[in-house]
Amino acid sequence: MSKKVTNTQTQDPMITMLEMMAGGGPSNAIERSEARGQQELVVSQVLPTNGLCGRERTAWEAMGVVIGEAVEGDDVFTNVSLPMGWKKRPTDHSMWSDLVDDKERIRAAIFYKAAFYDRSARIILVTRFLIQRDYERPDHMDVASSMVKEGKTIIFTSSDRRMTGSDGKPLSYEERRAATDTCDEECRKWLVDNGYPDFENPAAYW
Repeated sequence: MSKKVTNTQTQDPMITMLEMMAGGGPSNAIERSEARGQQELVVSQVLPTNGLCGRERTAWEAMGVVIGEAVEGDDVFTNVSLPMGWKKRPTDHSMWSDLVDDKERIRAAIFYKAAFYDRSARIILVTRFLIQRDYERPDHMDVASSMVKEGKTIIFTSSDRRMTGSDGKPLSYEERRAATDTCDEECRKWLVDNGYPDFENPAAYW
């Protein structure tokens, strides 16, 4: 397979027409184009320019990613050299792939929509530790709780905060927001107290 990512917006219109005639109509043609785009992306030596060459550039370079020039004729992507052992890995969704390091840890999420009518891409850095609301618990509408996750592993859970009054009715928006903010702050304090004050830096603690 080619190491390049096809620019579906500048390809020969005849190719697009043949895709749509191949079976299943326009929707299937678009799905095939997006799946092919993902396959090309994961074996290429490029990353999306959006999220790579802006304010995040310092973090990328701190992680050892060498950022080159934008792909000629295709400023959606930029040429890169990844650290030894790093690779792009497709997910079950054709528009999302992961960038993983030499220890198989996800370091960034990559979005690429390879449709001929609406082509775009971006990359989102991932921190080692993430603070999230716990929406899995059955009472999450009544009780606020946040957790610290390292990858998919929960390593700390905040205290619960009630989201309803004594009458069972939901608190006001401001009160509910204050409750969730308190849970998040407890998680932030836990990270700082346990030696991770720079936890929001995607280049830290790996």
